[in-house]
Amino acid sequence: VYLVETSGTSDLWNTPLPPRAAFVFGAETRGLPPSLLQTGHATLRVPLYDERVRSLNVAMTAGIVLYEALR
Repeated sequence: VYLVETSGTSDLWNTPLPPRAAFVFGAETRGLPPSLLQTGHATLRVPLYDERVRSLNVAMTAGIVLYEALR
């Protein structure tokens, strides 16, 4: 199980993903609840090209993560 957060500790591009992975995405405005972040699951983030970009919307992020997982 991978938790996908703007403040994730591992970059998606540098994380080997197993063939059977599950991803949990948080709400765009609040992210994931603290109780879920404390479970010890790996937290991923999609690296952004420009530091002026604060975040991607959750649908765009899910598309990028799922594409990368299937690639």
